[in-house]
Formats: sequence, C-alpha cells, structure tokens
Amino acid sequence: MKTGIFAKIWAGRDSLETVFRTARTYGIESFQFNMCLAGGKTLPDRYDVRTVGEISYLADRYGIGLAAMSGTFNLMEKHKIEEYLEKSEILLEICTELSIPVLSICTGTNSREGMWTWHPDNDSQESWNEMKEHLGRLLSIAEKYPVSLGVEPEVSNIVSSAAKARRLLDEYRHPSIRIIMDAANLFRPGEKALMNDKIREAVALLKDEIVLVHAKDCKTNGQIIYKAAGKGDIDFKYYISCLREAGYTGSVVLHGLAESEAKDSILFLKKQILQ
Repeated sequence: MKTGIFAKIWAGRDSLETVFRTARTYGIESFQFNMCLAGGKTLPDRYDVRTVGEISYLADRYGIGLAAMSGTFNLMEKHKIEEYLEKSEILLEICTELSIPVLSICTGTNSREGMWTWHPDNDSQESWNEMKEHLGRLLSIAEKYPVSLGVEPEVSNIVSSAAKARRLLDEYRHPSIRIIMDAANLFRPGEKALMNDKIREAVALLKDEIVLVHAKDCKTNGQIIYKAAGKGDIDFKYYISCLREAGYTGSVVLHGLAESEAKDSILFLKKQILQ
C-alpha cells in the first residue's frame, strides 16, 4: 500500500510546484488531487492545457502518483445537475490526460445545509431513485473515459452504509462504479464498540470493488467528530489488516487533518502500513 494524502491540505501555497515539493519532503507517495490547487475550482469551468501539462510534469518530477481526482458535488441538487454534469466531463477529460484512474463523487443528500449533512428523506425510496437517475446520467458520460467513479459510503448521504453501497453495485452492475472506503464514514454516534465489526463487514461486502482507501479518524461519543489519523477511536492496525487480507494494494489517502498535523499523521500511517 502507498501513503497518500488529499493534496488540498496545501491549498493556498504560492505555487503548484510548492505543493508537490512539500508533499515529497513529507514522504507522500500519492495524491488525491483537487483542481482548486491549480487556481481554479474543484469542478473546473474549462479544460486548460497548460495547467494539465504542469500537473503532469510536477507529478513526474517529484515522483508522486495521482491516485484520484476530487469531483464531489451534491448529486441531489436537481436544479444544478446540468451544470455539474458538464463540469464533471471536463474533469473526466483531465483525469484521462493525467492517467488518473478514479474520480471521487458524492451520492448526495436532501439537506441544503451542505453535502455532508444528513436529512431524514435520504432513506426514502424516492430519494434512492432520484439519486440513481442522476448517477445514471453521470455514468453515461463516464463510460466514454477510462476512469472509475468512486462512490464513498457516507452516513449523511443517500449511500449511507456499506450495505447500501453493495445494493448500488448490485443494481447497476456497471464497470465504471467502484468504491472508495473510508472507515470513519461508516459510524454513527455511540458506535465505538462496533467499530471493528463494521470495518470488517464493510471490507467483506465491498472488497472486490474498493479502488481507493481514505484514512481519517473519528471520535464517536455523543457526536461524530472527525480527527486526523491516529487521534480518534479507529483501530488503524485492524483497518489496514482487513484491507490487506482483502488484497488491497493501492493508496491509503489521509484527509480530515490540518497541515500542522500532517507530519505526525503521515508517520503514523506509514507505521500501520509497514506492520
């Protein structure tokens, strides 16, 4: 497995090269990239040949793999879906040029407070059908490109559990849909005692489709509070061992951390991977 990180942790640096150089200094092997680092938006308005060329050059120069591209938007925002689909195709073109194998997506929520906020209607069959309708349109675009759409089970989204992710895979049986696994996103408040069981269950259900792994931590008492890896309740030794047993050999991508926490979290993750 490779030690990766959300490159967005270094947003605000004076140049794109500084981002890659800093990551290399920390011993990072791969990125989940975000186009906002290149002076644009997560969902870019246009394809910029010069910018794409610079990203390719810097990745090669600093030896950092581009494991995934961030492309998240709220799939349930029907009034914006046309715009989102157009911009997603631009990202798919960029991913293809950069040989990035995964575009991360969000299955959405009915909440208008944010993409990562739960709404009771998320559990309805109507919402499931609407999500699938919009996802189907995105899939019809994605199948033209050699890029997988990475669906991440996330408790506040329509696909809120490993079981629902399995349902989505079984209902679609589409080669472009794959899974991004993030253990911290599987838990609800008060589930500390169930953590290892839920991790084991999720990996077992989804192992053949896991294309990327995220590594953030969380505290589960009272409410879910996300933390940098190694600062919460997740047993990362167990998490990594489940992934290894399932045959996963790709990137494990740190996120949900401040830049000041990067050094310790990277060292922590490398230790877990090497055990």
